[in-house]
This record gives sequence, C-alpha cells and structure tokens, in this order.
Amino acid sequence: MGKKKKRGLAFLGVCIVLAGFSVYRYMAGAERGWEDIEESKILYVVTDYCTFDYTLTDGRPSGFNYELIKMFADQYGLSLDITIESDLNASIEGLNSGKYDVLLRNIPVTAETKAQMHLSAPIMKSRLVLVQRGRKAEGRPKPVRYLPEIEGEEVFIISSSPYRMVLDHINEETGFDLKIVTYASNDAEMLNAMVARGQIDYAACDILTAEVSEYFYPQLDVETTLGNVQYVSWGLSRHKGLDERVDAFIDSVKAEPVFIELQRKYYK
Repeated sequence: MGKKKKRGLAFLGVCIVLAGFSVYRYMAGAERGWEDIEESKILYVVTDYCTFDYTLTDGRPSGFNYELIKMFADQYGLSLDITIESDLNASIEGLNSGKYDVLLRNIPVTAETKAQMHLSAPIMKSRLVLVQRGRKAEGRPKPVRYLPEIEGEEVFIISSSPYRMVLDHINEETGFDLKIVTYASNDAEMLNAMVARGQIDYAACDILTAEVSEYFYPQLDVETTLGNVQYVSWGLSRHKGLDERVDAFIDSVKAEPVFIELQRKYYK
C-alpha cells in the first residue's frame, strides 16, 4: 500500500472517530447530568446574535444574557461553548435532545413555551408592544392605541420571535385580523429602524428591545401594549441538577446591585 493511501486512510480514520464522538455527545447529551457538566467543565449554550443575548463588541463577547451566564459559569468553574443559531425551533430541538444545556434568549413564559421546553426561574418582566411612528414623525397621524384601528394591517415580526404565538393568540381570542408578517431577519432592532424610516408601518417586539430602539429613533412610539405583562426566562435542558443551580443563581443575582447595573447597561 502506498504512503499516500496510508495517510489518506489514517486521516479518514481520525475523521470517523471525531464524527463518532460528536454523534455520541449529541445522542448521549439527554442523559448528561450536573456531575457530567462539572466533570467536562463545559456548559453548552445556544443563543442568537443580538445586543441583549450575545454579540461581539471590539472582538469581545457581550450581551445582557451573556454576562449573566458567564457569571454562572465562572461560579462553577465552567467554560462556555457557544453556538449561534437564529432559528428558534432548531434551538429548542437541540435543547430538548441534550445537545445544548442552555437556550440563552428572553423566552416569554407562556403555556405554549412551557410545553415546548423546560424554563428557568423568571429573569425579569417584559411585554409585547406595537412599534409605530409617533407624533414626532413628520406627517404622522395620532398613534394607534386600540387594535381594531389596524385590523387588516401588516404587523412585522422577526423570523425567530418567540412572541409569534402571542400574536396568534390575540387574533384567536379577539377575532381580529392582524396580518402577521415574518421578516427574514433575526434583528428586531433593524426591524424597528425600518418602522422609524417609514419602510413599514408596524412591528411587534418586546418592550425591552423597543425602548432601546426608541432611544435611538425618537420618532418611534412604543406605548401600545399587545397582550399582558409576561416574565421571560432561559430555556434549560432536562439534565438532572442543572435547573436547581441555574434557578438558585438567578434568584440570587437578581438581589445583587450587579443585576441592576446590567439592566441599565443594556436596556436603559
């Protein structure tokens, strides 16, 4: 057998071993307990790329949720293995299969999301709001305050919005015909900027993101609430012992000044 062929077979063998290990981790992940996490010293996290969850600032990771999960990981001497995934459904599938330990996003706590995944202790309150151009926008009429005023109008949401089910529920409960349009992007701030520039009339997103957009685009109005106030949480795998430690961390850190500082840093 020639040397090139031997090297090729050796390389193929290494690839098979690595692939086998990857498949094993994926398939065995569902049975991974807290002891396994501590032994591996790795926390597998799936998130999206945005200001509040995870982004890079001058080449360094940042984000409200990122800083919180980093504090948790540091507390237990764990490193973070972060996967960026804009598709929320794919993230949930990976979480439930055990591929990931934490789904690091602001997931609204509803009966539907509880049925889809295991949720952490609530992190903070939020609500869904209508983003529109307000009185400060040139030539703009009085802002909409009642949903019947925009029945039949298009309301845009980002493709991965966990609030889609909230809007669907509003349509079902009220009998309104809000035309919910999914925008092929995961950037709610970009969508809000499109409203500010007059490219679209209405968008829907959580109040935390909306208020940040309003700061940069004063012509926006984000005062019209869609639905009730909700808590937001992270998604957690069902690994034994993980939820207890994450919940204890969240309850503890919310009582610390650092939590208020992070909120001001990212949301005020």
